[in-house]
Amino acid sequence: MKKARLSKDDVKDLLQEYRSKRKKYEFYLDETDTAIKKLEKALSTSVEEDEKPVRRGRKPKAVKLAPKKRGRKPKRGPKPKAAKVRQSAKIARKPGRKVRAKAKPAKVKVPKKRGRKPTKKAPRKFTLSSWDNFLIKTLNDKKLALIKSEFVEAAKLSADIVTAEMTPEQIEIKVTQSLHKLSNRKKIIAKVKYYGKGYAYALKEWITRKGDLMKIYRR
Repeated sequence: MKKARLSKDDVKDLLQEYRSKRKKYEFYLDETDTAIKKLEKALSTSVEEDEKPVRRGRKPKAVKLAPKKRGRKPKRGPKPKAAKVRQSAKIARKPGRKVRAKAKPAKVKVPKKRGRKPTKKAPRKFTLSSWDNFLIKTLNDKKLALIKSEFVEAAKLSADIVTAEMTPEQIEIKVTQSLHKLSNRKKIIAKVKYYGKGYAYALKEWITRKGDLMKIYRR
């Protein structure tokens, strides 16, 4: 079987598409490395705080109250003298070892992780250039899916888009850039299979839900 050969235009399109993907992945990789470094730094800081020894203080002494006497209530009579009341209070206290109350362990404050809050990035807006509008207008005028060479020929015949100083190579580069932008970024036009020529380009509303080009716009 013969291997399918790519045209010069297809190779340029693929190169431009892969280069844009590589830039996107390199940007994501840099962001991921930065986030990992911040998380590792925050983790090491929290571990150092947890390993600090907790200071222990002396336990406060507890005051033991005298036990209440059980029995019948004494009959009312004359109040005893102050000296007898003091002696009875001394007798009520039982000698013994003073019990120290357990001190509550000190609370260890865990430092909060610092870092910037992730912000949602707004979707990137692409403005349409004069070349973008020209390609869209050409499709609307022709009412057919077109290949890149047909866009280039239409541009050469248009004095509104091409200046006298532009070379054929410059016109082809402008058409290639606009087709890549409108099909891959803006999604205004779509690539469709074109027999013998690789791909053609059509407006997005010309494509059915199954991804096929409507019959009225076919070549």
